[in-house]
Amino acid sequence: MTNYQESIVKGIAHNKPRYIADKSNALNHIAYNTGDPIACLELLSVKYQSGALVEWFENSDLLKCKSNAFNAAKLFALAVYRKTHELDELYFNSTFRHFYPLLSDAEELICWSMQNESCVGGIVKGKRACLDTNKFEYHSTNTLLALRGEFELLKKRSEYILDNPTTKPRLKRYMRDYEYFIALADHDIEGIQRNLDELTSNKVARVRNKEFEFGLEENMVAVVAFIFAKIAWRHGLEVEVKSPWVPDEWLPIAPLDVYEQPYEFLEAHNIYSNYGGVFESCTPKLERSDFRDLSSIIDPYL
Repeated sequence: MTNYQESIVKGIAHNKPRYIADKSNALNHIAYNTGDPIACLELLSVKYQSGALVEWFENSDLLKCKSNAFNAAKLFALAVYRKTHELDELYFNSTFRHFYPLLSDAEELICWSMQNESCVGGIVKGKRACLDTNKFEYHSTNTLLALRGEFELLKKRSEYILDNPTTKPRLKRYMRDYEYFIALADHDIEGIQRNLDELTSNKVARVRNKEFEFGLEENMVAVVAFIFAKIAWRHGLEVEVKSPWVPDEWLPIAPLDVYEQPYEFLEAHNIYSNYGGVFESCTPKLERSDFRDLSSIIDPYL
């Protein structure tokens, strides 16, 4: 058994109990609005995140993998919606949060995800975090732009941080990603390919797969490499990832005809429903022409 196969076995053992666990208590709290229903939605989302991984890596079932990814992402979207109404909070949108919408290939959820703009709104010491090269929000905002295809601003921000690099040791590992963003903006397939090869190399993947947010995925898939490769495919750049850490079958844009939703409350939720309180203006829109223009907020030269 290779090191990769051993890692997959470890990943399945980690995820399968979460996938098959009985979540009836969580469902009761959601149904009757008792306890912490938002935390229960997040718990259910984890169940389906694990399900997506197990269905692919143990069963090679791409349909069930995508279906589970859809439900994981929509449960998270419902939790985001409820938080704006009940707790007056908006989730921080990191690069990782695009993983399950992209894996599902469900356009409505990808469209929702590319408008989950909490990473651009935070202000620290009088400065927007998305403009601070020493904050992770700078990177998350670039991923948002890459997914949206706003290439001019993406390239400008990437060149800015390469000229004004972060001084935070933990963030230095992400500096190579800005070369990917520039290659994407330029539709430079060879440049994108070089970056993906590096992200999935043993030296880099060993570090990048160990992020706190990748607890479920770290032994099974190179999360950032998949997100970057899938974004490229969505923009017509059909790159290869020459590594088992990103399954070839995940890259083509192939939504399911139907996404089965296991709960009535989930099926009934419209992910484009208005957010609550001060976050109403951040409500995602169905049509691209209605997306918020972020340029005046996130251009580092303004």
